[in-house]
Amino acid sequence: MMYYYNDYLPYHMFSFGFIFMVAFWGFIIYGLIWMFKSGNHSSNHRIPAESESALEILKERYAKGEITKEEFTSIKNDIS
Repeated sequence: MMYYYNDYLPYHMFSFGFIFMVAFWGFIIYGLIWMFKSGNHSSNHRIPAESESALEILKERYAKGEITKEEFTSIKNDIS
């Protein structure tokens, strides 16, 4: 009976074709995971519409609690 170098792991597992195939699918899977994980995080940083005034944006930021009352009045005085 002929025995190969390793009966449990075929020789073609060490060929460059196999290594490139594993690398190719690894990159594909990594890219898909990266795409779905990154997603669209622009919901936190919205672009204001042109019709919105600076005062409306300021009021919205104050209502969300992003700025304090002192900051609100200071900025309101600056833009008025």
